Amino acid sequence: MRSTSGRFVQLGVRPRVQLHERRHSRLSARRSAVVLAAIVLGSIAAVIVVVHPDAPVVGAQGAVLDGPRWSFPSALGPDAPDVVPTEADLIVDASDGAHAVWIGRRPSGDGDEVFHATRPAGGVWGSPSMVAGWDGTRRADPVIAIDARGGLHVAVAEIDARGRPSIEHYHRRPPPNTAWSAATQVDAHGGERAATPAIAGDRLGNIHVVWTDERRLDSDVSYRRRRGDGGWDEIQSVHDPRSGDQRDPDLGMTRDGAIWAVWEDTRSGRSEIWASVLPLASPVWWPDYPLTVAGRSGPARTGRIAGDGAGGVHAVWLEDDGHAIARSTRPEGAEVWLAPQTVYRPDRGVMLEVDLAGGGAGQVLVAWSETRPEGSRVYSGVLAVDGALLQSRVDRVPRFEAGHRPRLGLDSDALGHVLWSGLDVGRAVVLHATAELPAPEREWVEVRGRLRFEPRVEACHGERYAIEDCSGEIVRFAQASGIELAPLLGRDVVIEGRLVKDSPCEYVLADRAALEIGACRGTAASVTGIVLHEGVPVEGARVGADSARVLTGPSGRFFLDGLAPGTHSLTATLPCALSNIAPSINVNPRQTLRMEPAHLWAGDVVEDCLIDVRDLTRVASHYRTRGAEIGRCTDIDGDGVVGAFDLALVADRRSMACAADWRVEDPIFAAHAAVEVFSDLFKRGPAIFGRQRTLELESASAARGDPGQENVSDRDR
Repeated sequence: MRSTSGRFVQLGVRPRVQLHERRHSRLSARRSAVVLAAIVLGSIAAVIVVVHPDAPVVGAQGAVLDGPRWSFPSALGPDAPDVVPTEADLIVDASDGAHAVWIGRRPSGDGDEVFHATRPAGGVWGSPSMVAGWDGTRRADPVIAIDARGGLHVAVAEIDARGRPSIEHYHRRPPPNTAWSAATQVDAHGGERAATPAIAGDRLGNIHVVWTDERRLDSDVSYRRRRGDGGWDEIQSVHDPRSGDQRDPDLGMTRDGAIWAVWEDTRSGRSEIWASVLPLASPVWWPDYPLTVAGRSGPARTGRIAGDGAGGVHAVWLEDDGHAIARSTRPEGAEVWLAPQTVYRPDRGVMLEVDLAGGGAGQVLVAWSETRPEGSRVYSGVLAVDGALLQSRVDRVPRFEAGHRPRLGLDSDALGHVLWSGLDVGRAVVLHATAELPAPEREWVEVRGRLRFEPRVEACHGERYAIEDCSGEIVRFAQASGIELAPLLGRDVVIEGRLVKDSPCEYVLADRAALEIGACRGTAASVTGIVLHEGVPVEGARVGADSARVLTGPSGRFFLDGLAPGTHSLTATLPCALSNIAPSINVNPRQTLRMEPAHLWAGDVVEDCLIDVRDLTRVASHYRTRGAEIGRCTDIDGDGVVGAFDLALVADRRSMACAADWRVEDPIFAAHAAVEVFSDLFKRGPAIFGRQRTLELESASAARGDPGQENVSDRDR
């Protein structure tokens, strides 16, 4: 959940407020001591230099040292001594979840693996899954994108055991699917070397891939599109004419759905940054043109591009042999790019890489790495409208060293994500940190209707609440922001909040909700609840009663609507898992019945509602298989290989069967919650569920010991 300030809050707020105050006091004391020491030491320098008290602190060559404050980094990747995590990429989806891919390099040099992990909005990173297993193939430069339905796509540069280079594509369909597809070769014609892929998805379900295609005489930037139906178009060149060398491309998408590309280009005899655009649904790239200007200092390289929520597109690159960062912008509605400007020059060291991400209201976040004698470092900065770079160091904790290859993402509430490779006390790791940027200003709106739940909205990459009119048509999607909307499902409400339009998924960040006398009368009832798989909320589980069927969203929640009053049997199922049944539930007209969590357990490999010797035999018959050879349901832990853990789990759960113990929520608990909720009707007139009242309800839930109360987001820390 989110508060009106954009911070995540934990259930059970009052004790945490006191803890936060104590923590804030300690931090304030430390900061005061640091400031006092700085004043004493700085008094000597003050004799020589006088600074205006209102002037910003300035760092290297005009960079203002007032940038994002990054959280303590967390490490990703399997803790295996024979696998070195490196070369990571990052993307943030429309539900504010983060996805990472990285290379698992084997020091022996006999092949690499590719891993993926997901961090739900406000949550922590889950266990990694294997995209591509160890098969003797060397891999590099993994990149990740999301399609309109929420499917994941990864492109990787590979060299197989025979020394043949290629760009390979892997795909994972939306949940509940957890398996990655076999590789599809993208550069079908094959060059001498295929490298540095970039990937992006558009709102039509297409996936766009570009890469450096090196031949004997020169190199080109090639492009191929994967259509929404899974087919691939023919390969074409992004640039025209083909003269000089073109390499190291990057892709970005603007709010109107156009795909932009930038790359390093030598057609003029010097290294420059060029760009082109592929309008939405167009099969042809428009004529390309240079972003750099003749006469600027030194060669340009490492061009990166991103769109922002205001409709503009931004590019940054390194120039002067890595001694400067330059940027150029094409505002929404403009026909040309603005003249480039240098935004940063380090006072020591050379920059190795640069990346950027765009957010709402024109926000632009930049990250880069700089060399130092003791090892490279990772920095970030917010690009202001006037070109100033508000800078800060990302890996400021001494234990983290040799930071390089930063990758960025920005969510809808201006939470920045950065992912990079480095060392943690000498051990190679992939690290992640977050920072809050100023939230963009948004229009305040009011929406009326009946509240329901949609487990997956294509453009939103995940679940949303929805407000429907009397005909059942969705008027607006909504996402809770500091309040809990689940208790209001199936009821007529008035929702107020900020309208998020700078995203392919337009929705209201609900800050207040009020019950209202129903304008639409009817008798249909509904059922809602959460489904757990191995004790964790699961997306894609199927919940049904009679002929009605729905899926769960990423939070595990479902909302089964349109039930006739009376008695029903309710079932929750998931492929390869034992189902859970409520044999008999009674619903009254216009009632929203709330269920206790349904528990599903893995191990039903044969899918006959019983774990027995047949399941064990099926897993044993696929023992040590990998990739496409893995049989259905046999890789239970999803690590890309059928191993000892899979066998042990099935053996341990022999004789377990589908359960029929799914129950309706405790009536006493439900009545107690209802009294608390509807007491606002008497205290305030309309039942306004704003931040304070909702937090009181959550604190009461925490006191009862409800599961899931201990999850703390990065923002709370």
